[in-house]
Amino acid sequence: MIILGICIGLVGALCDAFQNFMIKILRNKSTETVLLFYKTLISFIVFLPVMFYYGLKIQSHVLWIIVFFFVLIDVFSTFLYYRAVFISGLSHTMPLLSFTPVFVSILGIFILNESLNIYSVLSILMIVSGAYVLNISRFKQGIFEPFAYIFRKKGVMYMFFVAILMSFLTVLYKIGIGYSDELSFLFLLLPFESGIFLSYSLTKKSKKEIIDAGKNNLGSLIIIDLLGLISPIALAFSLNYLVSGLAIAVKRISILFSVVFGCVIFKEKNIYEAVAGSVIMFFGLVIISLFG
Repeated sequence: MIILGICIGLVGALCDAFQNFMIKILRNKSTETVLLFYKTLISFIVFLPVMFYYGLKIQSHVLWIIVFFFVLIDVFSTFLYYRAVFISGLSHTMPLLSFTPVFVSILGIFILNESLNIYSVLSILMIVSGAYVLNISRFKQGIFEPFAYIFRKKGVMYMFFVAILMSFLTVLYKIGIGYSDELSFLFLLLPFESGIFLSYSLTKKSKKEIIDAGKNNLGSLIIIDLLGLISPIALAFSLNYLVSGLAIAVKRISILFSVVFGCVIFKEKNIYEAVAGSVIMFFGLVIISLFG
């Protein structure tokens, strides 16, 4: 049964990686906000019949406050995520998402009254070390240059900020589902986020350009959305066979898959340091997922 859980988890990881691959392909097709408008709209349409059957659960008016802040942060972080993938390589942006559990652990101390153990500290050191190795070729320019490069390369810097924002989203999500449930909470976000992306898109593109972008890229957008839906479903099923830490660790393999796609398909540079840094960061993620 453990093998089955790992296989299901790997399906989710591959979906995440292929989603990044498809986003990269669409980088010259339209703007980030137009694509995100259609992505959230398609998700809303798919979710709608499910929610009619399942029922919307709202247990407190506090939920709307959480939804408000979650939407603001999620819209900004998703835009930065797409922007990072558009302008930089997968092999040097995706590994930066490994920082998310680091920031979650730090926020957990102050907001959720959680604490760090020795494994959390070890994993944080490994993730930071992996980030250093990602840009180790710049060591000749100065001992701190590999870290400084994160804030000098726009796409890499954007993804680093995404990791920070995702840590806030993780904490808000934990609080939000306490006043609702997983499906209801996610469903409530979609119309607001879709409306924001559409409103911003209309300031940059004409209605015709937005409609044409949807028509011309509908197939790719549906694939991206389906991959985005399959991934959490695969995680949910894998949790039936694996402990939560192991299930999350398997899902994080998507980072390694994305790095491979970047190096092999898009011919991105510095493949060896990208792979080495990603592997170190991945094992840091495994430790924090299993023992942190």
